[in-house]
Amino acid sequence: MRPVFPAVLALASSLGGCSASANCDPSVEDCAAGDTAASFGGAVALLQFDHGCCSAGEDRCPGLGAWWVDVVTDGRPAGVSVSILETGLPAGQGWREEHAVPVLLSDTDGYWTDHYLELDVSRTTDCGTLRDCSERFNPGENTLFACSSDLAADGIQIRVEVVDGDGDRIGCAQDGATTGRDLPCP
Repeated sequence: MRPVFPAVLALASSLGGCSASANCDPSVEDCAAGDTAASFGGAVALLQFDHGCCSAGEDRCPGLGAWWVDVVTDGRPAGVSVSILETGLPAGQGWREEHAVPVLLSDTDGYWTDHYLELDVSRTTDCGTLRDCSERFNPGENTLFACSSDLAADGIQIRVEVVDGDGDRIGCAQDGATTGRDLPCP
């Protein structure tokens, strides 16, 4: 796996490594001493959702490009997923991808979890539509969507969902174009 994008490394270092408090700074002596008397007992919640894409030819960008998704939560959710979908087409005709977003880092006592995923961009220039290239799609590994600096103009929506152990959605965020068919994020 290639190196994690620099913005994610900065976020991870800002979360710190102390397990006694979600806001604990590991450089503080009491924290560094390993005060682990408490563990997370609150509700799991979506704290941050960020995404981006590097285009082919950019520094540290592989092949045709790569999307990345970073999701930070309070607590440990049962799952985090990201959907990337093509909008502006009749229902059922646009391409839609679903990817599980694995844990990158987490606090020992469950105060926070950072989920991170990188997806290589697959070649689709020889296909009439993204659906025509469906055999090139591998969930969690690549995407058929080319990099975009304007998701709404390019008809792309990125949506992240956080679920609990019962599969109930406990957090949601989206960016880009709207479809009018998806449930709104709370």
